[in-house]
Amino acid sequence: MHKCEVAIIGGGTPGLSLALLLARSGIDVIVVEPYPPSDTSGVSTRSSAIMKDNIELLESLDLPEPLYREQATLKTLRIFEDSDFPSAKMPTLSRSFRSNEIDQDYFAVNCPDRWLRSLLYADARKSTNITLLEGRALGALNFFDSHVEAVLEDGEIVHASLVVGADGRRSKVRDEAGISYTTKDYGRSAITAVMAHSDDHDQISTEFHRHTGPFTLVPLAEKQSTLVWMDKDDAVEQWSKASKKDVEAAIQERSRGVLGDVSLQGGIDAARIINMQANALYAPRVALMAEAAHVVSPLGAQGLNMSLRDARCLAACLVEAKETGCDLGQKSVLMKYAKGRSGDMSMRSHAIHSLQTLLGTESIVVDGMRKAGLFMMHEGNPLRKLIVKAGMAPGSKWF
Repeated sequence: MHKCEVAIIGGGTPGLSLALLLARSGIDVIVVEPYPPSDTSGVSTRSSAIMKDNIELLESLDLPEPLYREQATLKTLRIFEDSDFPSAKMPTLSRSFRSNEIDQDYFAVNCPDRWLRSLLYADARKSTNITLLEGRALGALNFFDSHVEAVLEDGEIVHASLVVGADGRRSKVRDEAGISYTTKDYGRSAITAVMAHSDDHDQISTEFHRHTGPFTLVPLAEKQSTLVWMDKDDAVEQWSKASKKDVEAAIQERSRGVLGDVSLQGGIDAARIINMQANALYAPRVALMAEAAHVVSPLGAQGLNMSLRDARCLAACLVEAKETGCDLGQKSVLMKYAKGRSGDMSMRSHAIHSLQTLLGTESIVVDGMRKAGLFMMHEGNPLRKLIVKAGMAPGSKWF
């Protein structure tokens, strides 16, 4: 039997971040992860634009490499209203939003997901307060008044005061705790890829708003960018089977040449776009975080940023409980976490859902609404700064 104060089920970026935050405050942590990072070679098609507050959080964890990389910073967000596609003309309506408008050096840094997770995993392996149970998966949870037992599929038992579900959208922890959830399906999927291009991206993230969903180019190091291309499920399935040459031609056409000539670096990946919200963030001796608690569209780069704020809030609640001699799994501690995160989660989830619906609706009326909304975001509009700041530079106090 393994004993710890906090057992985290799921060793992705959010779970590892929580583990490291707790460990540096002297809390004993076990992380159960069935698929530890192994091969980091090749091209990872998925990346996350991590906002400044979370970059500062991650870099406080003593990572072996810095996350801030000048060429992968997003300093300008450029939006084209491209609802007239596939006409050949360049969209006439566009708006650019600069980070210095909200007194920020940059909006975000675009980090490859696999690379970031590997950095956190390496840091966790060095920690004397973290035990990594690699290649293991949760089988069941047994609840007691004073603790919870996580029974792994191989029969081993982890005894903890608190179990944290950081095990993704199909969370076993959530199911074992009896926490229900609601899901919205948009009939859309997202293609992700890494592209090389002949022109510099100039630290500009470019988004084309189209009938079937946004088409977004996010800066990476040097003359490379991450592509996030949303489309109807059947269209994404067809593109997933298409030749590399045909996919590159489609990307070239849809990118309107803003980055010059483009070429794929490796293949493409695809994933369904859904909105999922757990109906509670805790149950007796269980807390949910990250995609076990919420899944949102990649619009606005909110997903991982929300998850890292979950980690920060939950860590603060648990460290405070430890310092005051409280049971880490007691209800009052978990209620404080839920209170600290519920408002932000709900607000951002509803905002992204509304935006996803607006951008994915094929209607002349909705086209007009989108164009009118973007038109109003000119530099003289006093609401412009407030809207950009709410989306890209949220406050640091979460409870």
